[in-house]
Amino acid sequence: MYVVSSVKHTISTWSPYGRKNVTHESVLPRNVRYDRFVPPDRKLNLRQRAKVKPENSSHSYIFSLALADLLVILICVPLASMIYTLESWPWGATLCRVSESAKDISIGVSVFTLTALSADRYCAIVNPLRKLQTRPLTVVVAFLIWLLAIICAIPSAVMSDVMTANLSNKEIEYCTPFGPRATDSDYSKYKTILNSIIYYFLPLSIIGLLYALMARRLHTSAREMPGENAGPQSRSQARARRHVARMVITFVVAFIVCFLPYHVFALWFHLNPHALDDYDDWWHILRITGFCLR
Repeated sequence: MYVVSSVKHTISTWSPYGRKNVTHESVLPRNVRYDRFVPPDRKLNLRQRAKVKPENSSHSYIFSLALADLLVILICVPLASMIYTLESWPWGATLCRVSESAKDISIGVSVFTLTALSADRYCAIVNPLRKLQTRPLTVVVAFLIWLLAIICAIPSAVMSDVMTANLSNKEIEYCTPFGPRATDSDYSKYKTILNSIIYYFLPLSIIGLLYALMARRLHTSAREMPGENAGPQSRSQARARRHVARMVITFVVAFIVCFLPYHVFALWFHLNPHALDDYDDWWHILRITGFCLR
């Protein structure tokens, strides 16, 4: 009896693997691998998954977004904050052009990068095994985004200037992106419409379409997941996919809420010929809200 109990104790406590990280492949002999128990049509998929290494290609886009925000903090915020302290623009025409162009560059980089990031997530969800978004490619795309944002900011860099406004008892100077053509309603109207299309409506359409396709793909794959009702792990994966689908919709809503007030006010102010007469507290609150959210 003592020998039998000792053998049982030895068998129950002894492990041939020690403290090594044991995988499902290392437990089996070399000639008995898991792919012998996998249907032939899934062997290629499993082998491809084993070879594909996850790569955080979105880090380049996130770094680009951080640089765009840093540009606003270092240039636009210090210059624009003095407007609420002093009555007139004290920095001159050169810094006026720098401030307006830096603002457009930052907005362009942010919006274009969000669009590229949406396309990157779409490729990762729809076809995760296809390595389209590699690190060198994302760096090139980020560079092209900055180049496109700089090109779109050229009108503000050229036309921005300090203008003078005659009030009832004094004269003030202010910085405007329209420059000497601030009184030209056609130029301000077309520039405002073009900015709204480039920086809001077109990217919003692309982002909304991509996230709608992603949500549909995630919802469909969650319903068609094999063995979803077989165990808690499968049900947890299905819930996680539905959670991601809801999160991407939330991302689109946040984009709409943050940029909508500014573009609504800009379009109303420059397209409405009686905007100065109709300007009241409600439009003033919308203007300040759009400035803060953007």
